[in-house]
Amino acid sequence: GYNIYSIRKDSKNRLWVGSTMGLSLYRDIDNPMRDLPDAMPEIYYHNPQDTQSLRNHQVLCIQEDQEGTIWLGTFNGLIKVEDDGEKLHFRPFTEHEGLANNVVYGILEDTENHSLWLSTNNGLSRFYMDQNRFEKFDSKDGLQSNEFNGKAYFKAADGELFFGGIAGYTRFYSTLIQSDTMP
Repeated sequence: GYNIYSIRKDSKNRLWVGSTMGLSLYRDIDNPMRDLPDAMPEIYYHNPQDTQSLRNHQVLCIQEDQEGTIWLGTFNGLIKVEDDGEKLHFRPFTEHEGLANNVVYGILEDTENHSLWLSTNNGLSRFYMDQNRFEKFDSKDGLQSNEFNGKAYFKAADGELFFGGIAGYTRFYSTLIQSDTMP
């Protein structure tokens, strides 16, 4: 069936809709001359013959970072959306690049460290956007469990991050997380 997982309006007046059938994009939604219910969206989906297409039909979450870049959480990794003004291009990041698990349920931004926090089916991942590098956290680091849930993530006004999972929720201030540098 067709289910909508996530809807987000971005800073460029675009409406993004993530679903079980891919990604829909409505451009310039605040234009009073545009009748949104009758507007046809751009639709993006997984095409195995196109390496720049979505890696998976199911878009679970949509996040815009402070620089205006759109990030997608899917059942096949994190995707950075690159928009050339006419067409979207998708850059995937998966377990192969160090993501904790390819099922990305939630994305929250840590503006202090220019990173994204991702909830997955195997813990949390911190993605350093400047370095395209992941850091993994699991239940041994104090998480409620390694398995998180969809639509269960929130960033409070004071910067505290919340991620819900199968055994409760994990909350923390990302600025207080220290990386383990001991081998």
